[in-house]
Amino acid sequence: MSQLFFRFPEKSVDIKNFSDENFVRLPQNSVAFNFLQQFFTQNNSGVKSIPNLILKGAKSSGKTHLLKIFATKYRANFWQNSLETNPTQIFQPSGFYIIENIENFCDENLLLSLINSAFESKAFLVMSAQFLPNFSLPDLKSRIRNIVNCEIENPDLDAIKILLLERFSRMQIKASSPVIEYIANNILRSYAAIEEIVKNCEIELFESGRNLSLGEVKGLFSKLNI
Repeated sequence: MSQLFFRFPEKSVDIKNFSDENFVRLPQNSVAFNFLQQFFTQNNSGVKSIPNLILKGAKSSGKTHLLKIFATKYRANFWQNSLETNPTQIFQPSGFYIIENIENFCDENLLLSLINSAFESKAFLVMSAQFLPNFSLPDLKSRIRNIVNCEIENPDLDAIKILLLERFSRMQIKASSPVIEYIANNILRSYAAIEEIVKNCEIELFESGRNLSLGEVKGLFSKLNI
């Protein structure tokens, strides 16, 4: 098998928009938050109880935001594919490393090498995924099956309302309670649906101002066939 090469940058990129203050704590992400807190503070306890962790969550659920909060605080390194560095020289004992979107890995040997190299180096490795694919490599299947995982759950109606208010507030869009209620009750209960409708509302208001009326929302839903 050909030798694999990749590197971890010293710091993750574009973390300024992923601050702790901008992260919305919800019942749906509290378990994942607590798992990550335990994962990144286990060096302080002197007991290495969770060498690997998988964070699962749907698209736009906040996985990257959550990971970047902890990466900033605990100086974890995000993995980036590269041909520059030998994998056996990347991981440092007790260092923290993050690999995102493992469901997108086309090279299963690469992913297995990353996991094995981290384990052999006694490093801490957390991976994220929207879902866990059915890997074909038996050794990779076995590794993934034995890794502790936590999940950001899909939002309920109350969570959708909270996130809508937060997104609109960040964009300086004024939305009344009836507007929030209408949107929340007429979109899919998913994080991606929240991001999509907020994006479309911002486009709709580009020239008409920053006050979002119920009539405008209903018109937008009709235009989008929602």
